[in-house]
Amino acid sequence: MEYIKKLLEINPYDYDINQRNEIFNYALIKSHEHHMLNCKEYKKWNTENKIFQNSGSINLKNFPYLPNSIFKKMRLVSSKNFYKKISSSGTSGQKKSQIYLDKNNAMNQSIALSKILNALLGSKKKPFLIIDVDPQGGLANKEMSARAAGMYGYMMASSEHKYLLDENYNLKTDLLKKIVKEFEIKKQEFIIIGYTYLMFKKLLESKKIFKFSKKTKLIHFGGWKKLREETINKKKLNKLIIKKLGISLNNIFDIYGFSEQLGTVYPSIGNQGCKVPAYSEVIVRDTKTLEPLPDGQIGYLQFISPIPSSYPGISILNDDIGKIIKKTKNIKEFEVIGRPNISEDRGCGDTLPEDYYI
Repeated sequence: MEYIKKLLEINPYDYDINQRNEIFNYALIKSHEHHMLNCKEYKKWNTENKIFQNSGSINLKNFPYLPNSIFKKMRLVSSKNFYKKISSSGTSGQKKSQIYLDKNNAMNQSIALSKILNALLGSKKKPFLIIDVDPQGGLANKEMSARAAGMYGYMMASSEHKYLLDENYNLKTDLLKKIVKEFEIKKQEFIIIGYTYLMFKKLLESKKIFKFSKKTKLIHFGGWKKLREETINKKKLNKLIIKKLGISLNNIFDIYGFSEQLGTVYPSIGNQGCKVPAYSEVIVRDTKTLEPLPDGQIGYLQFISPIPSSYPGISILNDDIGKIIKKTKNIKEFEVIGRPNISEDRGCGDTLPEDYYI
């Protein structure tokens, strides 16, 4: 699919807007046509509802979408050559999204994630200090397997990695100090990475204060529900990271993503909103009428990306609610507000799901 390849040649945040829009819209039309031809359920939905019949032009606000919950209820595939079924993680008892990848789809989503990480971290690989239990150790359960799989995609940006929680989920304080000292002697930059809640409970709530170099970068992801229950918001968390770890605000990255559109993630730098890369578009829709809303108003978040090819995940209406908070020529940022009480809570695998291995 050359149209996806051409889209992925674009820098995620630094591009000519007119050229990007032309490539993006063409790729989206071709992706839509591909799924109409290869997924009978997708074709039936669009045909019966008379959605997007004219493929010669495109209006993103009228582009068809599927609710993310549909992948929990139906087997939707657009390829006969899929080699991996993805089961998203979730709270016990919930149904899980089932996403089917073929090798081409997996490769393209991996490229998208790699280019976004390079834009954040630079092209040179750096050591990762992971605030989690080693998945190869003696402790193994489904929750940790999902977390390990979610972490896996980020490992492409890592030169080496160390897990900093023991099997009882205690922070290996002495090991952390030893590693950091070694990096300081070698003047080696490193990345601290982990799921948001574990980062908070195991590193930031520790009585220890670790003063890292201001060049150190911290990545966290995986859902805010547990932190909101403790009345911790992004600004409070960032202040704590700066105070306890000495990391500068612009080196703190909160990553938003979800299972139904793998690879394309939305990083928030410091207290800023989630940045939309060149490979995606975001529309906010009214929670009652589903009509598009003006920037600044709160509604359901719709994510559009031509990249998914082995399953019809090119336009997803998520059950997260949020708003557009910044929009310039090349940059759109959104803020995730939370979820309506009627929606299911996400588990720890918001970014990449269980069994995601490329």
